[in-house]
Amino acid sequence: MIRTATIEDSASISALSIQVWLETYVYSGIRDSIARYVLSTCTEQKTAEIIRAENYHYLLYIRDEHLLGYALLNTTAPCAGLIE
Repeated sequence: MIRTATIEDSASISALSIQVWLETYVYSGIRDSIARYVLSTCTEQKTAEIIRAENYHYLLYIRDEHLLGYALLNTTAPCAGLIE
C-alpha cells in the first residue's frame, strides 16, 4: 500500500533513512564525521518538520505494517527536464 506520511511515521522514516544512507554511502566503515552527519540529519524531529511543511510530501510504501520505502516530493522545486 502507498499512503501519505503522518507525524506518527516520523520515527520509522528516520530509521529507514539512516539505514539506506549508511548502506548507500558507507563503504569502508563508520568514522566520527559520518556518524555525526547521519545522526544529526536523519532525526525524528527533522522528519516531523518536513511532514508538517506544505511543500514537501512523503509517500510511503507499507507492506504488512512495515515501512519498506518512501519518496519525498518537493512541490516547489523546479523540474530540470521541462522545456519552457
